[in-house]
Amino acid sequence: MRSGGYSSCLADWFERFVGWRCAGSGDLSSQAARLHRFDRFLAGSVADPSEVDGASLGKCLASVAHLAPSTKTHLIRVVWQALRYAACRGAPLPPLPEQPRFPRRSIVRPHIFSAEEIERLLLAALELGPSGSLRPQTFSTLFALLITTGIRIGEALAMDICDIDLEGGSLNIRKGKFGKSRIVPLHPTTVEALRAYPTRRLAAHGRDARSAPFFSSLCRTRLAHRTVHDTYRELIERARIGTPGGGLPGIHDLRHSFAVRRLLDWYRRGIDVNERLAALSTYLGHVVHHLHADLPPAHPRDPSRGRQALPTEVSAADSDGEEP
Repeated sequence: MRSGGYSSCLADWFERFVGWRCAGSGDLSSQAARLHRFDRFLAGSVADPSEVDGASLGKCLASVAHLAPSTKTHLIRVVWQALRYAACRGAPLPPLPEQPRFPRRSIVRPHIFSAEEIERLLLAALELGPSGSLRPQTFSTLFALLITTGIRIGEALAMDICDIDLEGGSLNIRKGKFGKSRIVPLHPTTVEALRAYPTRRLAAHGRDARSAPFFSSLCRTRLAHRTVHDTYRELIERARIGTPGGGLPGIHDLRHSFAVRRLLDWYRRGIDVNERLAALSTYLGHVVHHLHADLPPAHPRDPSRGRQALPTEVSAADSDGEEP
């Protein structure tokens, strides 16, 4: 068995594929585990890459027929990517059949917050009780940060005081998704809002250690996900913000709204969006650059210009000069 743990006739190519993906995409342990599963199947069924044909791949699919559609989709995706990689680098593989598709749950279209909805949400947060406590400032600052930076709620709650550089105007995301860290630059108006919150907390709680959580509860502990989601739902209902289907926007829709506003701003300014997508994807902390998978097809294409047509109003307030 080789150093990467692969033992099939494609082991060398699989090891190089995983190394190539890890070089630019952080922690890919789940994808590697799926590829190991396929490698074990190959090791027990074929002896040469030329035998990895439609029939052998069909047997592999049959062996995972009991898995959920989403699990099979993730498995097949990494297998087909690895096989394409191997074929492009000299593996004597037969032509790869079309990648199978499995039925999946319908995708709920994200809600893109308007400027007026954002204002109502933040005003509702400032009206939270108890009276005279830090809770209104905590939640209004938290949700404003999500709206203006697009970071994930888990990333915001994991931040410590030392992770925010107010002088340099940046956030240090140390506990991002899949363990990938990044530096997030901040707009000056966001910096000022973040500067005001510690001042209010100092008056309410006294001085905290730099290792203390930036967003804390009334008990000075780190805010819990459940608490934040419950409070968010309460504020959404209080602000009377709903989706066209009658549901309530999820907290992750704040992140979607940031990304859509950024794209719309680039379109308006005549910036080549395709050249900026990789930068925006990195800013948002995507493990693989597939930003389009996170964005809804919110606007029809303008055939005369060959790009998406813009609405008459941007769905949320843009900050002049703010760049990811």
